[in-house]
Amino acid sequence: MDNRPPPSAPPSTAETFRKSRLPLISRRSCQSRASEVKSPALKALEGRSIADIAREQSKDGVDAFRDLALQGDLEIEFTMASFNTRVDRMTEILNDKSVLEALGDGGAHVDMLCDAGYPTYLLGTWVRERQALTLEEEVRRLTSDPAEVFGVRGRGRLAPSLAADVAIFDPARVGSTNRSERRFDLPGGAKRMVMPSRGVEYTVVNGVVTWADGKLTGAAADQVLRF
Repeated sequence: MDNRPPPSAPPSTAETFRKSRLPLISRRSCQSRASEVKSPALKALEGRSIADIAREQSKDGVDAFRDLALQGDLEIEFTMASFNTRVDRMTEILNDKSVLEALGDGGAHVDMLCDAGYPTYLLGTWVRERQALTLEEEVRRLTSDPAEVFGVRGRGRLAPSLAADVAIFDPARVGSTNRSERRFDLPGGAKRMVMPSRGVEYTVVNGVVTWADGKLTGAAADQVLRF
């Protein structure tokens, strides 16, 4: 049995780390999590916040973060919620008519994050669970609002002569988690992050069903949009 103590940073290194990272980690320890842990000995800490781990180990957030990384031989992936973490302020923002709900990352960091699940996350977490706004209002903000702002003609509403683009979902089940899943299916086995949804029964594009029963149908009825 290996009775050696877990690795720790030399005093000089630890102090340098503390001085350089203390402000950021101390402020964000509640929003920082050990999202992926490879070591079996540390697996129980996966998904927990640095703040919780620090309290349990009677440490501050900086020491808990550093020691956990070293004990896991740097084979730990941490995530941090940087903005919009207060439920009360987010409720205020979501109900502000001047705010457009959208996402603009464009897949630039495909191996680190995926926020593409924000529509179903909003419908599940902010509408059904937190009741921050009504289902009808959120559907409008996800459909006709962006279509009008960006000038996408003939889309965003269900009306005669407009494109038959329809998302059919179960209001009692629709949602996504706020934690991406890892897939190693890029060329060379490279990693990408995905955000699966639940409760979406069908997706109809230009009147053609493109998603049904949890998978793509293979049908393609889209067209290039020109502004």
